[in-house]
Amino acid sequence: MTHSGTTGQVWITAPVTTPIAVGADTISATFTLANSAGANRVFTGKKNPAIPAGGSANLGPLTATNVVAGDKLNSYFAGVALKLVIFGVTVNCDAVTSQSPGQFVIS
Repeated sequence: MTHSGTTGQVWITAPVTTPIAVGADTISATFTLANSAGANRVFTGKKNPAIPAGGSANLGPLTATNVVAGDKLNSYFAGVALKLVIFGVTVNCDAVTSQSPGQFVIS
């Protein structure tokens, strides 16, 4: 994760493989992190390299524009943590563990 001003960016390797090749910048992603210091932070974007058939979905940067100093961001368990839309098909991923080695603390 990177942070500058109120903008935060993350890069993700998703636990999703594609049965067919996927072109660059064609996966829409929404990634939610729980914030123990306030409102959840939602990162969005449509940035991915071309992915060969059978390849993993690498995403990013995904951007949130409301990340501020003091935020403590960790896995989101109250619903879908990562939503991908690939060729019009929605893939929902739920968090099953907290981040390791720990939460992102924004300073």
